[in-house]
Amino acid sequence: MTDLAQEIARRGMTDAQRIVDESALAPIQEALYATSRELLEDHDPDLPVAERINLPFKKRPDTETWNALCSKINAGPELGGLIHSEAVLSAFEGIFGEAPRAFPISKFRANFPALKISNYAWHQDEGTWFAVKNLDLADKSPVTLWLSLNGADARDSIELVEGSHDLGLKNHFFIERQGYFNAKLPAAVRSTTPTAVCCAAGEGVFFHPLLFHRSISNVTMRPRYSVDIRYHGSEGRHRAYKVDVRFRLKRLYYEFFK
Repeated sequence: MTDLAQEIARRGMTDAQRIVDESALAPIQEALYATSRELLEDHDPDLPVAERINLPFKKRPDTETWNALCSKINAGPELGGLIHSEAVLSAFEGIFGEAPRAFPISKFRANFPALKISNYAWHQDEGTWFAVKNLDLADKSPVTLWLSLNGADARDSIELVEGSHDLGLKNHFFIERQGYFNAKLPAAVRSTTPTAVCCAAGEGVFFHPLLFHRSISNVTMRPRYSVDIRYHGSEGRHRAYKVDVRFRLKRLYYEFFK
């Protein structure tokens, strides 16, 4: 087991670290700017793209605007280029000690100012696909890389609860237009101070699929852009874990009746 794999097994997460450089981010940053430029305050279009996508909005965008931007970026070639880039693959190989295998769920995220739908409540990644119809997803146990595209801090980032991956998989509840992104929090999580991820563009954190985490409500007027990138190794599940009985029943329902 590599040092990074041991750290994730022990803590459930890593500290923020550099993953990709500016040149690898440029294509998706340019795509973000092209999609959002009319929403931004007046500015010099010759500014570096890393600065342009960090400019504040003229006004708070609505759900329709957020959905259109996310859909466009998630469907664009720039996202796939980043997910499968040499730098990202090399970072995951440093965890698994072998060529990583792509997990089918990796996604661009945008956290818009004061927009509830762009925030995700406390959840475990494994919980978001455990009860859905594609049941074989739960046997891969991927590691998630949360990668910042334009920097993040305690005003707009995500929060992680170190060590919470050891608590087993808890019951998750469905949220309209999001999915199973609302977990029943155990007391051990409620009483623990979470860690806010503060990092620059191109930096990110790796974490375990059972680690509790959530979005921080964006209190700025600028967007926060990130990508959830997931790969797994050949060994599959990290280790056996307990599953809340109510959540297990939801999975059985999907397995036999959907």
